[in-house]
Amino acid sequence: MDIQDYISSGKLELFVLGDLNETEQQEVLAMAKKYPEIEQEITAIEEAMLAIDEVSGISPSSGIKIKFLKHWKLRTKSTALQIFLINLCRKR
Repeated sequence: MDIQDYISSGKLELFVLGDLNETEQQEVLAMAKKYPEIEQEITAIEEAMLAIDEVSGISPSSGIKIKFLKHWKLRTKSTALQIFLINLCRKR
């Protein structure tokens, strides 16, 4: 598999947005674990989306917040990080 093709496919953006089904989410997580370039790209997408949110000053809808939190629960087992993200979303 060509990693750059996978990165360019748009699947990582959909993953960050929470728009993939469970099977596709697990596939992306497995790929990110296997290929550091994919993990780095996911992190870059997340940072870019958060930066856009900060600049726009527009609060995301509750549906987006739920998708974001679901996505992060898949990505991390850290309770402290989950609490931080929940509080961040509540402030908006």
